[in-house]
Amino acid sequence: MPSVLCCGLVTADLFYHYDDPVVWGGKFKSASSNIEPGGGAAIAASAIAALGGDASVVGRIGQDILGDWVQADLNKRNVDTKFLQKVQGYYTPNSAIITTFDGERTVFNARDSRLLSARSDIHQFPAFDAVLTDTRWPAGAEMLLKAAQLRNKPAILDAEAPVSFAEDVIHLATHIIFSEQGLSDYAGKCDENALIKVARETGVWVAVTRGSKSVICCHENKLTYFAPPKVKTRNTLGAGDVWHGAFALSMGQTGSESVAVEFANDVAAMKVSLPNGYPTLAMLQGK
Repeated sequence: MPSVLCCGLVTADLFYHYDDPVVWGGKFKSASSNIEPGGGAAIAASAIAALGGDASVVGRIGQDILGDWVQADLNKRNVDTKFLQKVQGYYTPNSAIITTFDGERTVFNARDSRLLSARSDIHQFPAFDAVLTDTRWPAGAEMLLKAAQLRNKPAILDAEAPVSFAEDVIHLATHIIFSEQGLSDYAGKCDENALIKVARETGVWVAVTRGSKSVICCHENKLTYFAPPKVKTRNTLGAGDVWHGAFALSMGQTGSESVAVEFANDVAAMKVSLPNGYPTLAMLQGK
């Protein structure tokens, strides 16, 4: 299976679910709670590892208890963390995610922007088949995308909002995949014309994911649409990052954008149909 380097945000996410309405200022007993590694890089790498790929995460976390736990948990998932830098003097980015009986989700996050403003001191990487990065650590994204281009490998950018500040990174990618919010942030709106405009400006393959709606792809002024499978949705958290991980894995293996989009659609649909955890190839084959 291919080897994929996943670069960007790595966090510790604490989840709490309440069966009753939450009124701020009170005390409430959570119906359930858990903690998981989060952030686009960690989730995508976890998805790739679950699918049997060779996943490495490249990022920066604090040299603290949460950072130790995140690294250990990713290792348990067979994610390589030798390029996960633990930096003294900073705290590991973290979030508290509260869901309620009516499906509402409230997220509180804590992140020191200085942690992800520094350049990386990593200069050598082993052989890899694809690179996937977000825009949260621009210096890391730049480093990895350039490495992929030098090796003639797919250099894939997860363009989630905010994107407009990462102009240099945008123009280093061979494949740019926007969320709806990301495309609106970068191009001013989210529609086919905006996608065509970005494709012309960058000269590369671009796409926009739209949840349960068709993924729209554009290359050489041609639009293609890929509808995801219809499933009963149980948990959408992290589905977009799982989609990106599956796309990168397939691109590293096949080099075909259409095959990769269809595979990513299948994996993400399986992800949202599960109460928790990540899809495996065995699950997909037995669907």
